[in-house]
Amino acid sequence: MSTGEELRDRSLVLPSFSDGELEKAVMEVKAIMGPSADKIDEETLTWYVRMRKLDVDETVPRLTRYQDWRESGYEGIEEEQVATELATGKAFLCDDCDLLGRPVVVVDASKQVVYDRDLEASKQLCVHLMDSALLRMQGTGSETLLSIWDLRGFGTRNADISFLKFFVDCMFKYYPKRIGQVLLVEPPFVFQPVWQVIKPLLGKYSSIVRFVKVSEIEYYMGKQIF
Repeated sequence: MSTGEELRDRSLVLPSFSDGELEKAVMEVKAIMGPSADKIDEETLTWYVRMRKLDVDETVPRLTRYQDWRESGYEGIEEEQVATELATGKAFLCDDCDLLGRPVVVVDASKQVVYDRDLEASKQLCVHLMDSALLRMQGTGSETLLSIWDLRGFGTRNADISFLKFFVDCMFKYYPKRIGQVLLVEPPFVFQPVWQVIKPLLGKYSSIVRFVKVSEIEYYMGKQIF
C-alpha cells in the first residue's frame, strides 16, 4: 500500500454518488428552501446533500442552520478583519498542501492564551481560515483539509475550552466532514484533562484525531514544517 493510500484509509472520506442522483437531490432541496437556497453557494449546498447521503429531509434543516449561522456574523470574513489575530501566529493556512493535496491549517496552541484572548476574534479567525482552505480546494480534486495542532509548550493558560467547543461545532454543524484529519503534535500531560472534555463531543469522529510526534509530520506533509 502506498503512503497516499495509507493516509486516505486513516482520513474521513465522503461517499460518491452518480451525477443524476446528486442533481435530483440538490434540485429537491432548492425547491423546498425556495429563495433562501440562492444565498448558499452551489458547492456548499451540494456538499451538504452528499454529507447527508442524498436525504433531502435531513439536508434542509442543516442548510437552514448553516445559513442562519453565516448571517449571524460569520459570512465573508476578509483577511484585514482578522489581521490582528493572524499576526499572533496562533493559526495559519500552510503554504503547502499535504501529500493528499489537502490544504493544511496549522494551530500553535501555546499562543492562544485564555485570559488574554478575544474569543469572538478567535472564532472569526477560525472561520476565515476554514473558508480560505475551502477556496484553495477548488479545482484541485481535494474535498477535505488537514488540521495540525502544535501542542508543544501547551499549558493550563492555553486550555481554551470555549474556543475548542466552537471548533467542534464547526466540525459538525458548519463545515461537516470538511476536516478529514486532525493531528495533535506532542501533547503534554497537562493536555489530557482537556482531551477528556473534547473527545466525547467528537463522538465517532474522534477516530480522525491522531497523536503524533514532530518527526511524524513529514509522513503527512512530505517534509518537516516545524
